[in-house]
Amino acid sequence: MNVEAAVVCVVACVIPAGRGALITRDENPTFDGWCSALGIRTFVGMDDKVAIIVTTTTRPGRRDEVRALYQELLAPRAVENEGQEVVVWSDDQHDPNTFHLFEVYRDMSVMGANAQAPWFAEYMAKVGPMLAGEPKVTMLTPRWSTGV
Repeated sequence: MNVEAAVVCVVACVIPAGRGALITRDENPTFDGWCSALGIRTFVGMDDKVAIIVTTTTRPGRRDEVRALYQELLAPRAVENEGQEVVVWSDDQHDPNTFHLFEVYRDMSVMGANAQAPWFAEYMAKVGPMLAGEPKVTMLTPRWSTGV
């Protein structure tokens, strides 16, 4: 890899603060080597992964109850499931009744198994009456990431 290509890698990838100065071209002469040394995952090996963002609005004042059920019924399953690589629950900063889930799965079969699991049906049956409507689901194909 020439220096110009290395610079493209460094510019194209979000570098954790202070990490770039520790890497030299001779230590990691390939694009993947540079990115790996910087803690950045490239698109290599990510073709089968699937990600999902679920945005859900609860009835007024019910978000904490839904989160408690999530922590009780789904969070332990996510921790145990090696194929469910990333799970982030985020409260919406502008709407106290909305939350967002971001999840990355090893592949579609892992996500499908979760969706068909009896414990997921139990969770949905319990939270359904607390929701203001259908969750908005956005399917994604990860191409690169950092920090995960």
